[in-house]
Amino acid sequence: SKLGAMEARHLVARMVHRDAASRPTMGVVVHHPLFWDAKTRLDFVCDVSDAVEEQPLLVPELERSAERV
Repeated sequence: SKLGAMEARHLVARMVHRDAASRPTMGVVVHHPLFWDAKTRLDFVCDVSDAVEEQPLLVPELERSAERV
């Protein structure tokens, strides 16, 4: 899927970072969204949705950062 390809590119780019200290540990790698199952993905989206509803000031901050994501 397109999402899976984006997640894979993100993970691989971090894993081959020129600065070894900036590379993720294996513990971080195995928890990367690339390896999430459908339930974990849905739970994440629901949690983010709930946070946005509970903190309306979060929306403008997210929108300001959107271009960098």
